[in-house]
Amino acid sequence: MKKILFVLFAVIMITACKKETKIEKNLWKKGGEWSVTSWKSWNDGIEAEHIGTDVQSAVFTFNKEKEAIVVINGDAGDIYTYKMKYENTESQLKLTNVIDQETGEVDYPSIVYYLMWEKDKLDLKSTNGFSGGDTETLILKKK
Repeated sequence: MKKILFVLFAVIMITACKKETKIEKNLWKKGGEWSVTSWKSWNDGIEAEHIGTDVQSAVFTFNKEKEAIVVINGDAGDIYTYKMKYENTESQLKLTNVIDQETGEVDYPSIVYYLMWEKDKLDLKSTNGFSGGDTETLILKKK
């Protein structure tokens, strides 16, 4: 019985690691650029869609060295650039030391997104994201 449980556990761990690796490779392969197609936040129960309102566009770029950059083009022509480290599991994307490139300061020590992944598509949900709302959801599609 112990052997069966051990084999079952090993199969589960290998499967989980494979998905984690697939997600990681999908993040940075082919240039690693991801367009934010939807960016919603909720604050005190009020929903706001940022893309097309206060944000013209946003693009994440991931690389093999586990670094990422996000460029946010504001509606007034302002451009915000953040550099960060990233880590992923099969269910989370964690951004750490999110540095505002203009000021050189860490704006966010960490942001954790719960992710649902399909090849070339990410659905990210967080309670402490870039928007400052109570929760936010980002949908990213590979360029």
